[in-house]
Amino acid sequence: KNNAAFSEDSDFVNQGYELMPGYDFMFYKTPNNEGLYLCRICLKTVTNKWHHMRCHKPENAVCPFCFQVFTRKDKLKSHIKTKHYARSSEPFMP
Repeated sequence: KNNAAFSEDSDFVNQGYELMPGYDFMFYKTPNNEGLYLCRICLKTVTNKWHHMRCHKPENAVCPFCFQVFTRKDKLKSHIKTKHYARSSEPFMP
């Protein structure tokens, strides 16, 4: 069902989802107004639209130790702190 969201707008609206205006056009607001948003690109339900949109941008953060790819710098920092901190003499701060 991924990447099918744009063709199914009327289905979501009929279920009570509200299409967001402006930059938020990439999200539906959930019917129960619980502070949740449905991404129109990948159909994931998220609480933070701005963090989620970064996963759809081409810029990625790559771990310099194991080359794992992250879509957010804060996730990379957390990964390095928990997995590789002992391997580095200084904390890595991208």
